[in-house]
Amino acid sequence: MAGTGRTDPGSVLPPKPPAPPTPPAAPTTIADPGALGLAAFAMTTFVLSWYRGT
Repeated sequence: MAGTGRTDPGSVLPPKPPAPPTPPAAPTTIADPGALGLAAFAMTTFVLSWYRGT
Protein backbone atom coordinates (compact mmCIF):
# COMPACT_ATOMS: atom_id res chain seq x y z
CA MET A 1 0.00 0.00 0.00
CA ALA A 2 1.33 3.39 -0.90
CA GLY A 3 1.13 6.25 1.56
CA THR A 4 1.01 4.22 4.79
CA GLY A 5 4.12 5.90 6.20
CA ARG A 6 6.13 2.71 6.32
CA THR A 7 9.50 2.32 4.67
CA ASP A 8 11.32 -0.64 3.29
CA PRO A 9 13.41 -2.20 6.14
CA GLY A 10 16.44 -2.29 3.86
CA SER A 11 16.36 1.47 3.28
CA VAL A 12 16.57 2.53 6.95
CA LEU A 13 19.91 4.11 7.85
CA PRO A 14 21.72 2.87 10.94
CA PRO A 15 21.84 5.31 13.87
CA LYS A 16 24.76 7.71 13.98
CA PRO A 17 27.40 7.07 16.61
CA PRO A 18 27.42 9.64 19.41
CA ALA A 19 29.62 12.65 18.81
CA PRO A 20 32.82 12.81 20.88
CA PRO A 21 32.62 15.22 23.79
CA THR A 22 33.90 18.68 22.99
CA PRO A 23 36.90 19.77 25.04
CA PRO A 24 36.31 22.64 27.44
CA ALA A 25 37.15 26.07 26.09
CA ALA A 26 40.51 27.46 27.13
CA PRO A 27 40.13 30.08 29.83
CA THR A 28 40.80 33.59 28.68
CA THR A 29 43.48 35.13 30.82
CA ILE A 30 44.23 38.82 30.98
CA ALA A 31 47.52 40.03 32.38
CA ASP A 32 47.56 41.97 35.63
CA PRO A 33 47.94 45.67 34.73
CA GLY A 34 49.38 46.44 38.17
CA ALA A 35 52.81 45.05 37.27
CA LEU A 36 52.99 47.20 34.14
CA GLY A 37 51.94 50.31 36.05
CA LEU A 38 54.48 49.75 38.82
CA ALA A 39 57.26 49.09 36.31
CA ALA A 40 56.43 52.27 34.39
CA PHE A 41 56.36 54.31 37.59
CA ALA A 42 59.69 52.83 38.75
CA MET A 43 61.36 53.46 35.39
CA THR A 44 60.09 57.04 35.28
CA THR A 45 61.29 57.66 38.83
CA PHE A 46 64.70 56.18 38.03
CA VAL A 47 65.14 58.28 34.89
CA LEU A 48 63.98 61.46 36.60
CA SER A 49 66.41 60.81 39.47
CA TRP A 50 69.27 61.26 37.01
CA TYR A 51 68.01 64.66 35.97
CA ARG A 52 69.39 67.62 37.89
CA GLY A 53 67.57 70.82 37.43
CA THR A 54 69.94 73.77 37.24
